[in-house]
Amino acid sequence: MTRKVTGKKSIQKKKLRIVYVPVSDYGHPIGEHHHKAKISDADVELMRQLKEQGQALKEINERFPEVSECTIRDICLYKKRATTPARWRKVYKEG
Repeated sequence: MTRKVTGKKSIQKKKLRIVYVPVSDYGHPIGEHHHKAKISDADVELMRQLKEQGQALKEINERFPEVSECTIRDICLYKKRATTPARWRKVYKEG
């Protein structure tokens, strides 16, 4: 799909691709698709696996210094990033 983008000087065509984004019951994007997400879903899963294997929160924090220890704890306890998708929304992205 292409979309014409008109500017003052020229007309550009931008290619759009379809991406399916998981959303909550309220229709808000969840996981790494949320606009405030700082870590990927793969990193969240890795944190939980490391905790289940017995690693301490400080050791996990050393691998993910951009995430606070409190946030890692909440992720491992399924207090954060634990919403399951209610449905999937089609979104058009450039690229």
